[in-house]
Amino acid sequence: MRLFGSCIAAVALIVGWSPVGAAADTVTYIDTIKPLLALRCCSCHGASKQKGGLRLDAPEWITKGGKNGAVVVPGKPEDSPLYALTILPMDDLDVMPQKGELLTKEQTDRIAQWIRDGAVMEIEKVEEKKAPAAAATVATAAGAKPVNAFDAIAIGIPAPDPSVVKAMEAMGIVVTGLSTNRALLDVTVSHSHGETADKLRLLDRIAPNILWLDLRGTTVGDVQMKSIAKLGNLTRLHLERTAVGDAGIAQLTSCTRLEYLNVYGTKVTDAGLQALAVFKGLKQLYVWQTAVTPEGIAALQKSMPGLEIVAGP
Repeated sequence: MRLFGSCIAAVALIVGWSPVGAAADTVTYIDTIKPLLALRCCSCHGASKQKGGLRLDAPEWITKGGKNGAVVVPGKPEDSPLYALTILPMDDLDVMPQKGELLTKEQTDRIAQWIRDGAVMEIEKVEEKKAPAAAATVATAAGAKPVNAFDAIAIGIPAPDPSVVKAMEAMGIVVTGLSTNRALLDVTVSHSHGETADKLRLLDRIAPNILWLDLRGTTVGDVQMKSIAKLGNLTRLHLERTAVGDAGIAQLTSCTRLEYLNVYGTKVTDAGLQALAVFKGLKQLYVWQTAVTPEGIAALQKSMPGLEIVAGP
């Protein structure tokens, strides 16, 4: 029973999670569950796309459930697919999310706690809804609490050209807002159609808005990486199963905010790894099924001790 689709993102890198089991730790919908769903699930279960007829971007939709029925049974996490499917073994066909990293135990524990406590979806403060939908930038008042973890980052960044976003979506590119005003975007090109060159030209036109980019399985190679290098705000990049090699990785040096990079199944070698040493903010690197050697990994790890390098399943 596939209730959820592929969900992007590693929310734990952005949203701070305090230790599970802390006596004074209360899990709320607005502060914990809503940001988690927005970052990991709403690309497939949001306003623009509803796999299995399920939307998870607002309380009324969560309550309604999907084609297979309710996803939340208040008080009963084990009977709630929103929780139960996230704790299945990673090789189970129904485990969610189906692509990318699984939720951490801390995250699934919080979902379980929220459901066990009644799955209350409190109403957001009125002042958080007053910003006009067409606002060009996020205007967060001094001392005001951002609606989600990306709003503070989005301050001062112009909203993307709607015509460009519409053109991207017409090509099958999934564009999901990360910040409340959609100034910061998660762009998934993986399952789109059309020429790669045309897609990259569209990306160029909204370069400041792209925070996360998924190019896995596309025809992108070293030549096209010069376009990706223009995405100065990029923090997360998926290049799995592409033709990208060391020359392409070397072109990313202008993406100084990069935190996550996945080059699984690419042509990257130890030389490409060394080019990554300039990314001081890099936190996670996936190099499984590449030409990278244990020696190359050790050398990079020595220069970047805080970097998590995943070289196998």
